[in-house]
Order: sequence, then C-alpha cells, then structure tokens
Amino acid sequence: MISKANLKLIEGALEIQENEPDELAFMARQLVQVTLPHAKPGQDTHL
Repeated sequence: MISKANLKLIEGALEIQENEPDELAFMARQLVQVTLPHAKPGQDTHL
C-alpha cells in the first residue's frame, strides 16, 4: 500500500513530467558552489 505522502510525491512527479516547461533554466553556478568543499581537504581524504 502506498502512503499518502508517497502518492502525493508520485502525482507531483507525473504532473511535472506531463507538462512542458515555459522556459529552461540552469543552476550551474549554484550547483558548483554547493559541491565544492568549504576548506582544503586533508591528505587522506578521497572522493
């Protein structure tokens, strides 16, 4: 059985998938900023 929260999530995803966007937008700057470390990683840090 699907919970109400999951059903709402699925319905929202279907609505987004079915509707064409009016315009395309990119968030490259924000995505890069949140993926960069806030300090220099240590020697034994592996990504």
